[in-house]
Amino acid sequence: MRCCLPILLALCLLGGCMAAPAGADLTGEPAPPEISPALSLGAAPSFFMAPSPAPSAAKEPVPSPSPAPSTAKEPVSSPSPAPSAAKEPVPSPSPGEEPAEALPLAGIKIGLDPGHQSKANRTQEHLAPGSDLMKNSVSSGTQGRWSHTPEYEITLLVGLKLREALEAQGATVYMTRESNEVNIPNSERAKMMNELGVDLVLRLHCDGNEDASVHGSSMLIPNNDCTKAINAESKRAGEIIQKAFIQATGRKDRGLRKREDMTGFNWSTVPVVLSEMVFMTNEEEDGLINTESFRALCVEGLCQGVLDYFAQREEQA
Repeated sequence: MRCCLPILLALCLLGGCMAAPAGADLTGEPAPPEISPALSLGAAPSFFMAPSPAPSAAKEPVPSPSPAPSTAKEPVSSPSPAPSAAKEPVPSPSPGEEPAEALPLAGIKIGLDPGHQSKANRTQEHLAPGSDLMKNSVSSGTQGRWSHTPEYEITLLVGLKLREALEAQGATVYMTRESNEVNIPNSERAKMMNELGVDLVLRLHCDGNEDASVHGSSMLIPNNDCTKAINAESKRAGEIIQKAFIQATGRKDRGLRKREDMTGFNWSTVPVVLSEMVFMTNEEEDGLINTESFRALCVEGLCQGVLDYFAQREEQA
């Protein structure tokens, strides 16, 4: 036992040197050496090597979490613009056709009186309102000295074509007759147009004379006390229409003729004129008025005269 004592002492000293001075007190004295429990138990002498630190358990690498896949945003489609309501196409006027409101005679009412009829009516009627003078209700008119065409046929042919021309310019046209087989006194023709409230009455006639050399065109207008309210306006219309008619047809201008003895004038309360287009007792003019081409010139002149009259009236309004 004594022989082992020096070894034990050396081991103690060695253990003290190897122990870290973890707790030197404030006096600076080294703490008494601790006795390793292993030595106290007589463990095998492993004092020549510091015990290796137990290997730390290898940590399995913690996989860094994969970044959460960003939810792919579906592209937000911008809303399609709401389709605008389809507009009803506005029909454009046919070539050569003007809108009704743009036509020069839109809103104008014209009365046409193709003179005479196939059979005369010799029943007497008052020449004028309140007048004691009487005259035949209506005659059959003259006829072509060479063609033998009755006047009433010519005036209706011109009247029907003139209606088409005036309506093409926007006018509303009323006719006293559309057939030769009628019986309408002149006073009744005037009253008809009064009731319709027309803006102008245009009476269509042809002239006649015993002298075959007499020719040309004239315009008759009212000039009676009972027509005072319309005399001036009828004269203005007559002058303008006669000028246009002469320019279109090339006929001799026989001017305006004032009349007091015509029932169709005296019973009228609206402006009224009467065109004596040609003399059917003149050979040349009898031939002309029986041709469609010359009647077309008559229609052209009368229609242009009506257009000119209402254009001037509008300017002065």
